[in-house]
Amino acid sequence: MCSIKLCLSVSFVLVFGLAGSAIAQDIYYWTNASGDGMWNRDTEPYNWGKTPAWNPDGPRTPCPPPSHDSGVVWISRDPNVPTALDTPLVIPAGYTADCTYGEDYGTIYGPEWGLQLDIYGSLTYRWYLVLAQTPDGLIDPNNPDNDPNRSVINMYSGSRIHGTEDSPGDPARAEGIALGTNWWEPWPYVTMNMYEGSECLFNWAWIGGHLNMYGGTFDVLTGVNMGIGTPNNVPDELIRVDIYEGKLILPSDFTDEVEDWINRGILKAYGMTPGLPKNAQIVVDTVAIPDRTIVTAIPQSPPEASEPNPANDATYMRIDPNLSWRTGRYADKHDVYFGTNPNDVENASSVSHPNVMFTNVNVSSFEPGTLEFNTTYYWRIDEVNDLNPDSPWVGDVWSFTTGNFLVVDDFEDYDDFDNRIYSTWVDYFVNHTGMTVGHLEAPFAEQSIVHDGRQSMYMRYDNDGTVNEGTELEQAGTLLYSEAQRSWETPQDWTRRGVTSLTLWFRGIPASVGSFTVGPPITITAGGADIWGMADEFHFAYKRLSSLGSITARVVSVTDTDPWAKAGVMIRESLEPGAAHGAVVVTPGQGVTFQYRDEAGVDSQEVAAQAGITAPHWVRLMRSGNTFTADYSANGSTWETLGSMDMPMLADTYIGLALTSHNVNETCTAEFSNVTITGTVSGEWQSQDIGIESNIGEPMYAVLEDSAGNSVIVTHPDPAASAIGDWTEWNIPFTDFIGVNLSSVKAMYIGVGNRTTPQAGSAGDLYIDDIRLNLPSLAE
Repeated sequence: MCSIKLCLSVSFVLVFGLAGSAIAQDIYYWTNASGDGMWNRDTEPYNWGKTPAWNPDGPRTPCPPPSHDSGVVWISRDPNVPTALDTPLVIPAGYTADCTYGEDYGTIYGPEWGLQLDIYGSLTYRWYLVLAQTPDGLIDPNNPDNDPNRSVINMYSGSRIHGTEDSPGDPARAEGIALGTNWWEPWPYVTMNMYEGSECLFNWAWIGGHLNMYGGTFDVLTGVNMGIGTPNNVPDELIRVDIYEGKLILPSDFTDEVEDWINRGILKAYGMTPGLPKNAQIVVDTVAIPDRTIVTAIPQSPPEASEPNPANDATYMRIDPNLSWRTGRYADKHDVYFGTNPNDVENASSVSHPNVMFTNVNVSSFEPGTLEFNTTYYWRIDEVNDLNPDSPWVGDVWSFTTGNFLVVDDFEDYDDFDNRIYSTWVDYFVNHTGMTVGHLEAPFAEQSIVHDGRQSMYMRYDNDGTVNEGTELEQAGTLLYSEAQRSWETPQDWTRRGVTSLTLWFRGIPASVGSFTVGPPITITAGGADIWGMADEFHFAYKRLSSLGSITARVVSVTDTDPWAKAGVMIRESLEPGAAHGAVVVTPGQGVTFQYRDEAGVDSQEVAAQAGITAPHWVRLMRSGNTFTADYSANGSTWETLGSMDMPMLADTYIGLALTSHNVNETCTAEFSNVTITGTVSGEWQSQDIGIESNIGEPMYAVLEDSAGNSVIVTHPDPAASAIGDWTEWNIPFTDFIGVNLSSVKAMYIGVGNRTTPQAGSAGDLYIDDIRLNLPSLAE
């Protein structure tokens, strides 16, 4: 499925600067008299007599917390004493202000009347945080955005506002926050600034003031109202949510609400200039986190051109580049300077530019034409707006160096819309071979495993006669070899500029190192990252177990590929990487441990461990009902119980021996003896890798075909090329294609298997990048 991303350009005037505060000696810390930094409902007296709270609906009381029979905490001051507190209140790093008082589940009102609260630690409560202030407390109600009495909360790196174990719903979340509204009246003169590394977790949010996201995460699970929720709603012009580098995480399917906020002028990308909406965007993503809506922002450009492509000082570039850059904030056109001398490019102007190519363009890209091989070029972009007195904004001088090749395909131009990679490199859908080009879901081109640039071509070969098994794209009756094919409507001249060879970069997946030998002794080899987390990577030798049973084994030895390499016994619900299981394992450096995953796809847990134990050692895992018990022994007769735990599991399971290297670059070997299994066990020993991707090596080939239909196949010298796990350059001299007219190339094929004599084979993954034609210097 394509990632659903909605980008909307917006603009606004930035009127509130970054707020900051430093912890000083005269700040009133949120501590109780015992000095433990906690608001503890069971501790008295409280250390809040320095500054009185002011409750407009009741008597003045000491600052929070009040008596235990009240669920309300007031963070306030007497508005008639403007100098009552001139320095911020602070929750220091490492401290938690716990406002979970009374049966009302802890509602906090404030900070009010110009108070500033700086949070470096945590603020916890169960019910609501109400941040509301009337215009009566402002010095100048006609200029509220800049009023010094506007209340402010600053959340710095490491700070959190969240719930407690007593919170309704999700215990990690406070029930709600009301920023700039208190449900009775619109009191919006409150600003909340969130910085990088801060986090808020709520079920509900009512926003009627200012929320500035300079960083951090504002996460609301259930619902958000913008200025709505009081009899007299907060006017839109007083509400502002500005996003710079922060992130709003909203409920599912909130795209329509976000669009409404943007249209109302409430939600804005930080730093935009009115009337000049260049680049700054609100970005809405409904895919990255399932059932959530993520809102981020692309900030506004600087006045100068930035982010050159190719990157500054890039080397080995194609000789027909398309230069691009990020448009400056005010530009409506661009002066381009291009040449081979950096001083000439730096000193050039629109009226004088000797030895420099000069042009003016209306888009943020420029094609300088076909360049020379192995040459360094320099370029500069000046951003221009004839209506702005500061124009032009002179750019930096950037450079790149060309290589000694022509590009056949570098896979950089493919997208997920009108130019999909499988439309150019056709596969089984057209040629009926076993090749599938591109991922089944967007992004279709590979964007993580690349040789150069940002994309490569992912291919799945399957030489058993059926492709894409188990998916809606499954197709039987395909050929027993796999091939991706690119054709050109106009035949290509591959002899121009003196090139003499074809190269392509490829990478497969290494063959499995996992093995199992019945012995004696029983020997297992394995790679794998770990048996841990939400999915495992290991080699498993197993039999089928029905209902109850146990397995006992002596771990004779395990190679020290990592202190956490694991060799032991396991009962497992399925052969999927994330399956529920229990295991007792011996490690080279961490003793013996009893671990489990109680349901598929969740994190693993450790029941217990005993340090100081290494192989040889005995381990045993028993299942009785849904109770699993782990034992260990030095001699196989005197046993110690490591732990026991309850875990629901299907009656029919897999029981056997497990080994992981805990080091993907090393192969681990373990020997076992005295293996006994009790219970109803069926079948002979079987073994396989769990969660470890691997290819069975297959031959690779390339085919060129000319406009007359002549073709030649060239096979890679390694018959197991598809199992080469590192990026590898395959250089094919043109002399290998004798019989093909290389000045009129019509098609190219990249294949896996035997095209001439097809036979059933394996399936695997392959990556292709940077197909080029090279000068003799590279071919020799």
